[in-house]
Amino acid sequence: MTAGGLPGWSSGPLPVVEPEYLASLLAATSDLVFVLAPDGEIRSVLLDSNSKEHPRVSEWSGKNMRAYLTVESIPKLESALSQVAETGVLNRLVELNHRDDTAWQYPARYSFHKVGPNGSILMLGKDLRSVAETQAQLVQAQIALERGYEERREHDARYRILMAHAREAFVFITADGRIRDANAAAARLLNCTIEDLVAAPISKAFRYRQRGEFLDALMNAANADFDRDMTVQATQSRRDLTVTPSVFRSAGEKMIFCRITRPSEVGEGDERVPSGLDVLYHKSPDAIVISDSDGVIVSANEAFLELCGAPGVADVLGHSMSDFLLRSQVDLNIMLENAKRAGYMRVYATRLSNAVGDSISVEISSTRLDDRGPSAIGFVIRNAEHASALRGASQAANQPEAPNQQVIELVGSASLREILTETSDVIEKLCIETAVGLTGNNRAAAAEMLGVSRQSLYVKLRKYGLLKREDP
Repeated sequence: MTAGGLPGWSSGPLPVVEPEYLASLLAATSDLVFVLAPDGEIRSVLLDSNSKEHPRVSEWSGKNMRAYLTVESIPKLESALSQVAETGVLNRLVELNHRDDTAWQYPARYSFHKVGPNGSILMLGKDLRSVAETQAQLVQAQIALERGYEERREHDARYRILMAHAREAFVFITADGRIRDANAAAARLLNCTIEDLVAAPISKAFRYRQRGEFLDALMNAANADFDRDMTVQATQSRRDLTVTPSVFRSAGEKMIFCRITRPSEVGEGDERVPSGLDVLYHKSPDAIVISDSDGVIVSANEAFLELCGAPGVADVLGHSMSDFLLRSQVDLNIMLENAKRAGYMRVYATRLSNAVGDSISVEISSTRLDDRGPSAIGFVIRNAEHASALRGASQAANQPEAPNQQVIELVGSASLREILTETSDVIEKLCIETAVGLTGNNRAAAAEMLGVSRQSLYVKLRKYGLLKREDP
């Protein structure tokens, strides 16, 4: 080639090639050789004898090249033929796609050369099928890679949504004991932020005998066949938590998945308890009410609606519990303060007002519900009208004189020690009468209620004249 890029020899004379060797030389240096007329008719075809496509392409001789080109290649051929006819040279390579039917294509790269005085054009072509196959493989690989990226982004989105909204607390721990990831529920249980947990050693999140032993204990529990739960105390919240570890591998790296629960929470194996509690709430004969820290009702069961005479649950939601208590805010404050301070109040006797202005005796137990938020209070309300009637009947039958009046009459006629002795007898008598009345005169049950033997109860009944004539 010359310095200007045109065909020619840089030095020396042009070698003389005999005609009988020219065809073999062209066939050896090119995969496809065509001699075209100026209008594109194929005058001659030269092929490498080792080419698999030799029988097919050799039949093109005498036909127009355009018939064996794809639609997008025909304009390329016409442009190349026009330029060679005008200037005699084409200083660029042209890629054409041959076709013989719908299923066969043959991509090739050609150089065009004008030969002979009659305008014949020599096309020297290089087979590009291997290049096309490589490009197709690269395209498929790129498509597969993009599809993989898209699937990973989709999985990451699902993973993040699951981490953000899962109610169960869990963390992922690497083999060296550092927290790889944690969800919001775990951060709340451990009383810290997710940013504080990620990349921090797991031993700092929990109190253990020895920090270095905690990771080993997790691994041993994860590899156990049963009883994988570990109860440990959180460092920040000081709560006792149950950690259930499981080991898995991700991309060749060993990881530990830890589910964190409170010891009071229901385990996975007992799925009947939550559904049973739901049935108990709705069908319990005792009224159950859940309120916020100020006593405003947020949930109530059907028994409470019957007790207060409300038509529907919408008629009590948003109302204060004090609206249904006879002593209003006084009763409510006592129950709320005890529940918040001690966590619960066992029994509080008061009266409940209904929709028509009547009131009934009730016994209320209140409990702070930590699992529904730090400010939720639960109330269990029981109708005590029947118990009050029994107590009143017992007092009317067996207590003709008020005990307080008996004690008052002793002042001035007896010493303080004698008065205290008499007072203790009065209290003991009242307790025995109450126990006998509550148990329906069942002496064995009354003795068990008072924590004394049945023989001692009979002695005291005779002492205070509480035995009936028909008793032995």
